[in-house]
Parts: sequence; C-alpha cells; structure tokens
Amino acid sequence: MVNYMLKEIKVKKRINKRGVSLMVSYVILISIVLGLAVGTYAVLKYITSDIEPEIDCNIGSSLILEEYVCSSNSLKLNLKNNGRFNVNGVLVSISNETQREAIKQLVPSVGVNTGGNYEFTSELGPGEDIEIEYTKSIVGGGSTSVIEKIKLQPYIFDEGGNRVYCRDAVIRQDVSGCNLL
Repeated sequence: MVNYMLKEIKVKKRINKRGVSLMVSYVILISIVLGLAVGTYAVLKYITSDIEPEIDCNIGSSLILEEYVCSSNSLKLNLKNNGRFNVNGVLVSISNETQREAIKQLVPSVGVNTGGNYEFTSELGPGEDIEIEYTKSIVGGGSTSVIEKIKLQPYIFDEGGNRVYCRDAVIRQDVSGCNLL
C-alpha cells in the first residue's frame, strides 16, 4: 500500500510540474509580447519626435473677389473676407491665357514691391472688404496688357513674422475683357 501511495504522490508531482511549466511558458510569452510593444512604442516615439507640425492658415480662412476693374494702367480688385478668421494679405497672380496657371505676379501700386504680395495695413477681419490696386508691371520686369485669369491666395503671419500662405483658400477666377492698355 505504501508503494501505491508513493506512486500516486509522484504522479501528482508530475502533474503539478506540468501545470507550473505551462504557466511559466504563458508568463514568458506575455513578457516577450509586452517587451516588444514597449520597444516598438519607444522607437516610433523617437522617430516621430523630429517632425515639426505644419503651419497653415486656420480652416475657414477665405477671400472672395467681389469685383475687378481694369483701367489703362492698373487693375483694381475689391476683395471680401468671407471666412471666419483674420487675413493679413493676399498674393495676386495673373495669366494672359485661360488654359495656363496664373503665375505672373503684378506689382502693387502702393507700398513696397514684395513679389506680388499685397499686405493690408491692418488685418482684414471676417465680413470686411478692401479695394487693392496693382500696376500693369510684372514682378521681375516687363508688363502685361491682357489678363485672362486671376489667382488669389490669402496669407497670415506666424509668430516669427513670416508669411504663411493659405493653401486651401486659393481662388482662381477667369476674367474677360481685362485690357490694361
């Protein structure tokens, strides 16, 4: 009977050891998975920490071209801020063909020639309008006599005083009968 009891105790110890072995393997497996997750998180956080956020205008910044007047030596534009945020200025580009992108920039008739940029004297708030005027001279030299397309791109200033162009608020307007002769 003693032999039988000793055999039964040995069998129970084996069964218990198998159970412990199974639990140890689960603990090791879970530890490996958690280690890999923490390592992946650390690597991805390190990689993405170098990316600076892209600066852009607020969504909802917008200008509309209410009216344009072409005279013998100038182009007058009446703009309105129909967006929800202030705008500091506008970049005006023109083209003498409707099929081409407007890339030529006119020289503003007042203020400093800043490459086609027209900086408002004060921020143009929502619902406000302004009339701006450009000469027929093109930035970089030359002049134009016919305008078929106008492109308007508003901009704001960031904390450093740099222009930030509103990429989502670009307006392209075909115009007809605009002769600067």
